[in-house]
Amino acid sequence: MAKTSKEQESTALIIDKGQFKQLLAEQIEKGTNLASSQIQTLAQLEEFKSQYWAWHSYSSEILKQSFNKENNEYKHQFDGLNFYSGMGVRNPTGAQKMERYFKDLKNDIEYINNLSAKIPLLKISNEFIDSRLDETPPNKTILTNIFNKFHQIAIQLLVRHANRPTLIIGDEYDVQDSLHALLKLHFDDIRAEEYTPSYAGSSTRMDFLLKNEKIVIEVKKTRNGLGDRELGQELTIDIAFYKNHPDCSELYCFVYDPENRIRNPRGIENDLARQSMNGFKVNVFIRP
Repeated sequence: MAKTSKEQESTALIIDKGQFKQLLAEQIEKGTNLASSQIQTLAQLEEFKSQYWAWHSYSSEILKQSFNKENNEYKHQFDGLNFYSGMGVRNPTGAQKMERYFKDLKNDIEYINNLSAKIPLLKISNEFIDSRLDETPPNKTILTNIFNKFHQIAIQLLVRHANRPTLIIGDEYDVQDSLHALLKLHFDDIRAEEYTPSYAGSSTRMDFLLKNEKIVIEVKKTRNGLGDRELGQELTIDIAFYKNHPDCSELYCFVYDPENRIRNPRGIENDLARQSMNGFKVNVFIRP
């Protein structure tokens, strides 16, 4: 019977290398603290024995759950380190027991230390890589939430106590100003109206550049004369400009359409998203 790809895959991590290194570092620290214990009575030795086995079991469980194979070689080697250490001594004295457990703990800590040093060489499981690819980046989650709820925010702004004046989002500049305030909640370096590199002999100004995240946000509001065809043409031109900008690896186009002028918003979103290429990603949100 042919083996599945998962069965054929050699032992590999299923967690982030940095996370694995942190877990091992915590166990090394706890083990080192335990190794400094001062034992003078049999009761203290029994307490040390209990703490050691709890520490050892937890370390073994880390090695079990961190790799794609439960009974992997790292867990097997760790569990077998001290298998024979207590054999050959009948009726050991308290001092002999203490020496054995301290030696076992030292061997365990040394093994974890050596494994931690080898982390850069460890393989990452294909399963873990696939799961990371499926994850939604946090910046996309934030921006998607802002775009999806923008219309609700615009409506809420119309409701003020005692008929106080408010911000009515009537044109594209109002959309930009409102969006700028919302972006301030989540991003530190927001650069407005920065110029793009020249394309076809001209350049344009982007609405927002999130410098640290290498994200550009283009804002539009529908109006008379800006229908499906015109919007698609404008955004296609914008994409051509932005993909040449050295600080732009991802473009978000937010189109505020409160009157539902765009007849096929999902079609336009999908068509423009296909212009993503060579590490440059296009995301289009036509809302509501």
